Amino acid sequence: PAVPARPAGRPVMRQGWRDLLFLHWEVPVDVIRATLPYGLEPDTYGGRAFLGIVPFRMEGVRPAFLPAVPGLSDFPELNLRTYVRDRAGVPGVWFYSLDAGGRLAVAIARTFFHLPYHTARMEIRRGNTSDSISFNSRRRASGEESRFEWSRGAALPAPAEGSLEHFLVERYRLYAAGSGRLFRGAVSHPP
Repeated sequence: PAVPARPAGRPVMRQGWRDLLFLHWEVPVDVIRATLPYGLEPDTYGGRAFLGIVPFRMEGVRPAFLPAVPGLSDFPELNLRTYVRDRAGVPGVWFYSLDAGGRLAVAIARTFFHLPYHTARMEIRRGNTSDSISFNSRRRASGEESRFEWSRGAALPAPAEGSLEHFLVERYRLYAAGSGRLFRGAVSHPP
């Protein structure tokens, strides 16, 4: 199978990720497989599939050729994801849902990138210490609510190649489906 590789070429968009919480649970491979569109298979680590929930803050989201716009380019996001490979064996991320606090960002992502974004009322707050973070999200349409609290720890070293951490974070492709087609996008980020 293909190995994670950073994409070549010019970026279309730029964004930063801050105050990220990375939560994962092992889920039976067959359960994940039953939820994926044609053309994708669960990517596994040691025969195990994973489901991730990631609350964080997006910063500086913008087309690559434009500056960030205050009030539009920074917003909270919450995503529910799993790890997949396409028919050629290229590893990536499949998003079951993405919630964002920016209505414009949701409209653009749904329309142009075929991603399952939902508009939500979201808030990220710092606690009594700058390391304490509280994240709240409530979908506007359904009222579904998520709450997370965590404290930032020390910076972690780059994950060792072949480790579970490496498997989860070294992803340079995302997949989306729409109009009966499977789409693949490239993502470039530091290790």
